[in-house]
Amino acid sequence: MAHTIKTFTALVWFAVLGPVIGSPFSTALSQSPVSHPPVGSLYKEFSLHNGGDRDWRVTDDAAVVKFPRAKDHLPNSKLRLLVDDLEHAVSAEMFLDRWGGHRGTINKRMRFNEKEWIPIAEISAVPEGIRPEMLMYQDNPVVEVPLDQLVEGVNQIEADCDEAGGFGWGQWGLYSLTLRVYYDRDSKGEQFQISGDITSPASSAEFKDSPVISIDADANMGVSRIDILAAYEGYDEDGNGDYGGWHESHFQLTQGEPNQIRDHVGTLWGQPYSMIWDTSWIPDQPAGGIALIARIQNSRGYWTVTKPVENLSLRRDDVSVKLYRAKGVPEDFAVRVDDETKSCYFDIPEDAVINDTTEAALHLRTWHGWDGHHEALKINEHAMPIGGKNHFYDYDRLPFPAEAINRGKNTFTIHSTTEHHMLEVLWPGPAIVTRTELPSSATIASTVATVGGESEDRAVQIEKAVYQQRPHLKITTAAAIYWLDSGSGGLSRLIDAEGNDWIAFKKEPWDKYPPSAASSFRGLPNLVFQGDENGFGHPGWDRADTFVVDEGSISIVSVSHSHQWQLRWEFSAAEARVTVEKAPAEAYWFLYEGPIAGRWQPQQQYFATDTLAPIDTPHDFFADDKMFGQWKWAYFGDQTVDRVLFVLHEQDDDAEDTFSHLGNSESGLKSKDGMVVFGFGRGSKGIQPLLKGKHSFRIGLLEMSGANPHQYEKIKQQLDD
Repeated sequence: MAHTIKTFTALVWFAVLGPVIGSPFSTALSQSPVSHPPVGSLYKEFSLHNGGDRDWRVTDDAAVVKFPRAKDHLPNSKLRLLVDDLEHAVSAEMFLDRWGGHRGTINKRMRFNEKEWIPIAEISAVPEGIRPEMLMYQDNPVVEVPLDQLVEGVNQIEADCDEAGGFGWGQWGLYSLTLRVYYDRDSKGEQFQISGDITSPASSAEFKDSPVISIDADANMGVSRIDILAAYEGYDEDGNGDYGGWHESHFQLTQGEPNQIRDHVGTLWGQPYSMIWDTSWIPDQPAGGIALIARIQNSRGYWTVTKPVENLSLRRDDVSVKLYRAKGVPEDFAVRVDDETKSCYFDIPEDAVINDTTEAALHLRTWHGWDGHHEALKINEHAMPIGGKNHFYDYDRLPFPAEAINRGKNTFTIHSTTEHHMLEVLWPGPAIVTRTELPSSATIASTVATVGGESEDRAVQIEKAVYQQRPHLKITTAAAIYWLDSGSGGLSRLIDAEGNDWIAFKKEPWDKYPPSAASSFRGLPNLVFQGDENGFGHPGWDRADTFVVDEGSISIVSVSHSHQWQLRWEFSAAEARVTVEKAPAEAYWFLYEGPIAGRWQPQQQYFATDTLAPIDTPHDFFADDKMFGQWKWAYFGDQTVDRVLFVLHEQDDDAEDTFSHLGNSESGLKSKDGMVVFGFGRGSKGIQPLLKGKHSFRIGLLEMSGANPHQYEKIKQQLDD
C-alpha cells in the first residue's frame, strides 16, 4: 500500500521520451524518468473511457494472417475526445489505463488528428532477461503529446501496434485515456488561481499510525476536491515495477465506466480539509522516508499541486509491518489448460518477527482472476480464493492465516485447467505483507467503578485482535468481552462468562434480506443507515478510524473518514457506555441486532422495557409484526440462562422505538437462525432513523434472570437508578 518519484502519478510533469531507434519504433523503448510535479502548475484533464468489445482493443493488422477472426476487431476504433480549452496552453501529456496485451505485442503507439505517431513506452523496471512485451501487466504510462497535434474541440485519436516473438496476434488494451493540458498560469488570469498547502504534518515531522492530514486550500472559482498522495516504499499498485515514490493507481472498476484514482491517501470533497490516513498496512519506513503532496481542483475542473511535505517519519513502537516482494516471477505469468501450474516465491528472513499476533495479507493484481474458471491459489499448502473479476482487472489485499507462511522460502502457486481465458497474475507479481504486535506492546489498564456505586480497582484490558479477518479491539472486563470493529466503531461480538456471543456478527452472507439476519445485519449500535456514511458504527464496514485515547481515563474513539461522525466508547467492569459525540444533520438510530444469549430460540426468550413487564411472545419482523413504544431502557433474556443484556438511553426523547425478531429465511420465526431487532429511534416505517445530535447509551450484562415480575422489579429498580 512507497522515496523516489513513481513512474506514474496524476500529478507528475513528465520528461520527453528519448530518441527512438529503428523504424517505425524500437522494442527497446522504455518509459522515461520523471521529474517532481511542479509546484503551483495549472492544468485541466480531459478523459475518455472505453467499454464494449471493440473500442478498448488495439489490434495489429497482420494478426488476420494467422487468426482470421482477428478481423472482428479491425479496423481499430477511431476515438473522439472533446478538449474545450487550449488557450494559453504550454504543454500536454496523456496518461493511460493500459492492458499490456497479448504476448509479443510491440510498438504500441497513438496519434491525435492523423498527426505523427507517438510511441507508448513499455515498462522499464524489469530485471535482466525479462522482455516487457511478454509480461502480463496493467499500468498507467504517461507520454508527452505535442500541442500541435491538438485542436480545441473534438480530437480524433487512433492507436496501433505490431507483433514479434509472441503467438502471432498483436493486441493491447486502451481502457481509459486522460489528456492533461498545462497552462501558463499568469496568462490565464486571476479567476483561474488556485492555492493551497499541507498544514499538518509539517516537513520533518514524526507521527504514529493513522495521522491526521490537514490542507489549507482556496480557489477563486471554489474548491471542489482535493486528492492527497504519499511517497514511500510499499506495494506497486500501478503495476510498473517500481515499489517507491508516489502511490496511486488508476483503472476502471467496471468496464466502460470512468476509471478511479485508488491506493492514494484519500480524497476530500469538502471542508474541513482534513482526514485520517490509514497507515495500518503501510510497511515500516526508514526515518524521513515519507513525503506528502496534494492536488487541488476548482469547480471548473482545473488543478494545481501543493508543495511537498517531506522528510516525514512513521514511528511505531508496538507494531511492525513488513512487505515481502515476489521473486522468480515468470515472464508470462498466466495459466490455462495448456499451462496448468506456475509459481513464484517469497523469501522471509529467519529473524522475521512472526508470532500469534501476526496478521498476514496477500497483495494480488489479476486479469480474469475469476474463481469460476480457475482453481484456488496456494501459499505453500494453504489454498485460498483468487477473488478476481471475470474478464477484467482486479486488485485485492487478501487476508490469510499467518500460520500458512514460514521463515525461509514460501511458494505462491496458480493452477488452472480452463479452456476459457487465462488467469493472468499481473506484473510485478504478488507480495506478502505482515503486521505483528511487538513484545513491548502493553495491555492497557484503568481503574473504574462498578455499577451500583461501589468502587474497586478493575483491569480493563484493551488489545488488538482479528475477527472475521478484520482488525478489532478486544476489550476484556469482569462482566463481558467486547469486540470492537476498528473499521466501523461498532461491536461485532459481546461474549458473556459462559462464552455465549450476544451479537455474533459474520461477514457472509453479506447484505442479503433476510439471510443476513444470521450474519452481516448483526451488530451494535449499527448507527448510520444509508447515505455516504452508511455503515458507520456497524461492524463489517470500513467507515472509521479507531483510536485508544488516554484523557485522564481510557476510552476508545471512532471517527468517520469524513470527520462528520464521532463515537466514544468507555468501558467499566460491569458495562460499556457509547456516546455519539459528533453527528451531522442526518438522523440515526441505536440498534441491538443479534441472538439473545448466543442462540436463535425466539419461543424461549423474553423482552422487557421500563414500561413493559417481560414479554415472551415473539414477533415476526419479516411478516411486519413489530412492537413500538417510547422506552428508556430494555433488556433481553433467555429462559435457560440466568443473565440478561440491557441497553439504556441516557437522554429523554420522544422518538419511537422498535422491537421484533428477524429470521434468516422467509420462514420467519421458524427459520434456522436469526436475530433480535431492537432500535432506539427506529420508527414504525422500519427504516426510519429518528435520533439527532448528541446521545449516549449504556450496555451491559446483569447476572440475574428477568423472566418473572419479581425479577423484573429488581432489574427495573437498578436501571431506573
